[in-house]
Amino acid sequence: MKGTIRRLCREAVIFMLVGLVLASAGSFLYLRHNAVRDIKTRMETIKTPKAEADHPPVPTVGQILRDPKFRTLSSDAQGSILSYLDPKYAALTPEGQQSVLAHLDTLKPVPLDLSEWQVVSEDVDYQSLAETSALFGIYGFVGGFLVWLFYRLVRFAVKG
Repeated sequence: MKGTIRRLCREAVIFMLVGLVLASAGSFLYLRHNAVRDIKTRMETIKTPKAEADHPPVPTVGQILRDPKFRTLSSDAQGSILSYLDPKYAALTPEGQQSVLAHLDTLKPVPLDLSEWQVVSEDVDYQSLAETSALFGIYGFVGGFLVWLFYRLVRFAVKG
């Protein structure tokens, strides 16, 4: 009788511990998946430009300076575009404007690097995920006991 009770207790503890591990690991993976998905969604909303309904978006000065077509224009055309876009440039003296254009000719076009927008592991709060997963593990512990109880009841009904 004593050996039977120990065996039953051992079975119950094994079921409860397996339930705890499965619930904790499953909830951690699910919560991490949701966190990464939310971060990717936020990054996509940041990346996509908000288009006005009536007017196309005006490029920024940085985008214009990177454009190879802008570099092929004459210095007078470049100056008129910069005067239109940036009032600070228009306020410069002609010598100052020429020095700005001369400096722009020395700059190399810089391609946009979007690798910084990739989801990195530092963006996910793993401590919070682990704490929440541990709480879900308690439900797995209780669930393991209920599965063991159901297993014993079915076994009793079948074998007698």
